[in-house]
This record gives sequence, structure tokens and C-alpha cells, in this order.
Amino acid sequence: MTDRVNDDNLRTNGLRHSWRRITVVEEADSEGHLEDRRTKEHLVVARQGDEESTLVKLNDKEPAVRERERERRHEAENREKYAPRSGRPSQRRGKLELDATLIQRFRYQWLSNEVVDGRWTYVLAFAPPGEVEGGQVADRILGNLGGRIWVDAEVFEVARIDANLLKRIKIGGFIAEVSDLGFLIDRRPLPDGPWVDIKLESHAAGRKLFARFSGRMEIRQEDFAPLPAESAKAVSVQ
Repeated sequence: MTDRVNDDNLRTNGLRHSWRRITVVEEADSEGHLEDRRTKEHLVVARQGDEESTLVKLNDKEPAVRERERERRHEAENREKYAPRSGRPSQRRGKLELDATLIQRFRYQWLSNEVVDGRWTYVLAFAPPGEVEGGQVADRILGNLGGRIWVDAEVFEVARIDANLLKRIKIGGFIAEVSDLGFLIDRRPLPDGPWVDIKLESHAAGRKLFARFSGRMEIRQEDFAPLPAESAKAVSVQ
């Protein structure tokens, strides 16, 4: 599985497709009632690993020019800040890179075989080899995640991940605490071969000082289409 992840990372870095990305973010108040809901729809174009996204809808409406410009500036800043350099992977905050290093952080146990979207998969339980107490918050969260992973039985691609936090994580002593966190990632093959993320669902809850917080996010990616050959050729010449 680790070898397959490495191969796939190299192959999908050259992905030349366009697709739609729909993002829904919901935040609840301290009593768990829905307080805010925001939606965004982007048109995404990927050329040889370089993604560009254009905001086409904001809260189900066409965005104003200033909103598009603000989103474009924000994307440009992120691309510059988190672009891979000297062969190192992107370190963009909030982006979970499914690579060999991440796969090897956990121990696995076979559970069963299961059909996912018409394809046979191996279902494995995963858990950290031991508790992680120190280090950065992200490392402590990753070191205390457990759940299940579905691996395609034919090509050994990761088809689904369902993970949850196994224990509460305190941040800065009394300052904050993450009491609940989890995510579900679904991946499928495109007709021309590459596997892509089609859905991400995540939720989190905890406390900041004396205030409770909770929220969820859903990202769907759909309508994948290969770019015309002329477009891909033009990019290669540049």
C-alpha cells in the first residue's frame, strides 16, 4: 500500500483536469444549535500539479466582483506561502497529505472485505502505535487518531478513510481543548485512471477558554473532465 501511495502521488502530480468543488461550513453555538452556515463553489483547473480555483458561487449566489478579487488574492497568497520547494511536500495548514510517511505512522489489522461503489476492498482497522503527548498540536492529533481504512483490492489505492480522535487533546494547558474530532474521506478512480478525493466530511468540537465550540465541514468534488490536449500541450511548452 505504501508503494502504491508513492506511485500515485507522482502520477497525480501531473493531473490535467477541471472540476467543481463545493464547500459547506457550519458552526454551532455553545448549546449545539446551528449559528452560521457558509457555502462556496469553485471551478478548479489542475495542470501538472498546479491547481487554480475560481469562485463561482458564494452562499448559493453569484459572488460580487470584490468577493472574487478577495478570493483570488487569498488563493495567490496561499499558493506562494505553501508551494513545495526543493522537492519538499506542501505544508499547507489543514491539508492532510496521504503519503508514505503518514501511512507508516499507524499499525493496522485486517477486519473484513467489503464492496465500495462496485469494487472489492480490504477493510483495515488502524491505530497509533502509542500515545503522543508532546510536540505540535497537529502531531498530537495525528498521534491519537484511530479508525478504519478501505483499500481497493485490485489496485491497492485507498478508497475510504474514517478516522476519529481517541482521546481529548489539551492545548496550552487550560487555554483550549479538542474533545471531538473526526473525518471521512472518499476516493474514486476517474475513467482515465487517476484516483481523486470526491468527498471530505469533518467535524470538531471543544473549548476555547470558557466558551464551547463545534462545527462541521463538507467538501464535494465532482464533474471531473480532462483538459483538451491543446491546453495541456500549451502548458508543457511554457
